[in-house]
Amino acid sequence: MAATSRRSDHYVISDIQHQLGQAVCEAIGLSNSKYVHCDVTNEEDIKNVVDIAVAPFGKLDIMFNNAGIVDPYKERVIDNEKPDFERVLNLNVIGVFLGMKHAARVMVPARSGSIISMASVASNIGGAATHAYTCAKHAVTGLTKSLAVELGQFSIRVNCLLEGKVALITGKASDIEECSAKLFAEHGAKIVIADIQDQLDQAVWMKHAARVMVPAQTGSIISMASVASIIGGVATHAYTCAKHDVTGLTKSLAVELGQFNIRVNCLSPYAIATPMATSFLGLDKEYVENKVNFLANLKVGYVPYHAIA
Repeated sequence: MAATSRRSDHYVISDIQHQLGQAVCEAIGLSNSKYVHCDVTNEEDIKNVVDIAVAPFGKLDIMFNNAGIVDPYKERVIDNEKPDFERVLNLNVIGVFLGMKHAARVMVPARSGSIISMASVASNIGGAATHAYTCAKHAVTGLTKSLAVELGQFSIRVNCLLEGKVALITGKASDIEECSAKLFAEHGAKIVIADIQDQLDQAVWMKHAARVMVPAQTGSIISMASVASIIGGVATHAYTCAKHDVTGLTKSLAVELGQFNIRVNCLSPYAIATPMATSFLGLDKEYVENKVNFLANLKVGYVPYHAIA
């Protein structure tokens, strides 16, 4: 587990492995990092770590819940032992819950912060890990979603990382896709854009992305889905069918390409005032943005293209 207080970036690294934790601090720099022994299943230990992180500057900016274990793999559920199952859930779920709880304890008064937990590809699919680990990682994503709703009103972001497979991007070179391309470029990526609209230039498709990524054993394929990928009644029948098609293909290709360290994902934004959306609704951009913000549970303002990217 790691806790960060900004203003010169001060890190607190916690673990039950003293030597490894101290080595991490030495790599970061002992002037701005500290190791604290912590058993994440012990609430007093976690409370102590958070308090130590807050002490120098009076705030906690980032909490990263990374501690986790896996139980011995057993092919049949009837061969799994209850103590092994409980041990995994106790550390991988209860430990994350306690980290979130005490991070929230100090972040809510400050109305600021970011809580990040380590999930897994096993948070989404079965068969990728043991029953206990899969159960635990699904719990982490569920807890993340639930806490994000509660803490959003305090400007606290709650997310989890799903390490595992790989990805690529498809779509037209406008709105969200344009912002994504610019963001990748800002981080040093070389961008190739293709589109039927020559003046916009843009994207690359799944099959041929896989063709060059598989030999390299690395890559990321990202496709644009939609809220219509999940529910009906928000778009035309054809569009809803097509976007469900995208999510199905994404899941199927993720299984195939995961073995090559290629992540395959899709984005499903809700009610973004893209040119296509405003044209379909017959409404102007400002009206759509105001309407979406009015209907939102969390009144934090409209989410623009660049935020989705």
